[in-house]
Amino acid sequence: MKQAKSKGLCPMHYRRVHPQKSSYKSRLYYRDRDRAIQFLGGKCVRCGFSDHRALQIDHKKGRVKEPRQDMTCTKLYADVLINSHKYQILCANCNWIKRHEEREVPGPRTRKVLED
Repeated sequence: MKQAKSKGLCPMHYRRVHPQKSSYKSRLYYRDRDRAIQFLGGKCVRCGFSDHRALQIDHKKGRVKEPRQDMTCTKLYADVLINSHKYQILCANCNWIKRHEEREVPGPRTRKVLED
């Protein structure tokens, strides 16, 4: 099991011992996410769905080829505010439909629809 930074605790135990640290990071994450979503319009650009729990930030041009291992959520949300022309808001359903239509999903490209 991966060891946490403090006293060799596993991550789950570390969160129990230091709940204020994980809740602080969580609050920052949701604050930044909500700001980015509101900045981009606050609703799905395809269907108009506006429940923040199912909204996702999507690259307009599909999957970006540049490495993003060092791009944390905070950096992504900051990039959204700087380069808003590259991003759009889609609900989870519309995002997967777009990924399928633009062939961004790995695996089989076509599926047969069985009719009853």
